[in-house]
Amino acid sequence: MISGTAEKLDPGRYYTFESRLPEGVFFEIRPRNLPRNAKPVTDETSGMCIGYTVAQAPGLWQVHDIEGHFVRLEEAPLESPLIDPTDIALIAFGVFRILRTGRVLFE
Repeated sequence: MISGTAEKLDPGRYYTFESRLPEGVFFEIRPRNLPRNAKPVTDETSGMCIGYTVAQAPGLWQVHDIEGHFVRLEEAPLESPLIDPTDIALIAFGVFRILRTGRVLFE
């Protein structure tokens, strides 16, 4: 059971039932104002459709709630580069110090 303060803080909807539908099958009543390429988002535990996503561009999605109202834009996280420019600067500084120390030893 959810307390009254939790309901006020989180405007989400809470369902306490489980779906009797087979795995991979879900129940939805599709709103009319959704774009054609909207894909349903289903809850794994209840098997219910809890919202929709629409691919707007590669790595950018529109998120709609269960009633088809726009909620937010989501984007794919940035990937870290294989070799970071900061690493190159630190390695170059280390090589410079080694060469400078080596030159002093040979004098």
